[in-house]
Amino acid sequence: ISESLQDALYDCDWLPFEVFEKDATVSGADLRLRNESYRVLIVPPVEVIPYATLAKAREFFDLGGVVLAYGFLPSRSATLGKTSEDIARLREAIWGKAAPGLSVCQTSPGGGRSYFLPERPTPEQLQIALAGDAGIHADLEVLSGATDHWLHVLHRVKEGRDVFFIANQNSQGGPRTFRF
Repeated sequence: ISESLQDALYDCDWLPFEVFEKDATVSGADLRLRNESYRVLIVPPVEVIPYATLAKAREFFDLGGVVLAYGFLPSRSATLGKTSEDIARLREAIWGKAAPGLSVCQTSPGGGRSYFLPERPTPEQLQIALAGDAGIHADLEVLSGATDHWLHVLHRVKEGRDVFFIANQNSQGGPRTFRF
C-alpha cells in the first residue's frame, strides 16, 4: 500500500504496533506521535493483532478519525487473555460487516469514518476513498503535468513551517514540468 499511497501523493509512515500503542496519542480526529500528526490510520492486513492496537484504532475512529484497512481484517488476538471474540467486537465496531469496496463502511457518532479497501488498492482508489469521500486531500496537488505515478512527496512540519521534499523518480526521457 505504501507505493499506492506515494503514487497518489500521500505521505505515510510505518509504526510498529508497540510504538503505536505506547507512544501515539489520540486527540480528536488526529493521531499524534512526537512532533507528527496523522489524520488517517491504516490497519495492515494481518490475521493476528494485539488487542491494545485495535482498541486504540477504535478510540481514534470513535473520536472522529479515519481508519482504513485493505485486503482482510484482523480476526485473532495476539494478547494473552484476549480472545478472537474480543477482536471481532472491536473489528465490527470499526468496520461493521463490511466487504472490500471504496465507500465508507461505518461512521462513528464522533464523525469517524472507516474504509475496507481491496487487497491492492490503486492510487486512484485511495484518492476516491480519502480525498473524494473522507475529504483528506493528498499532501501535494498537481494542477498540470502528467506524473505517471513517478512523482512522490514527503511532507513534514518543522518549527511551524511546512517542508516538502518532492522527487520525480522517472529517470527515462527528458525533464517534466509540473504545476502544483
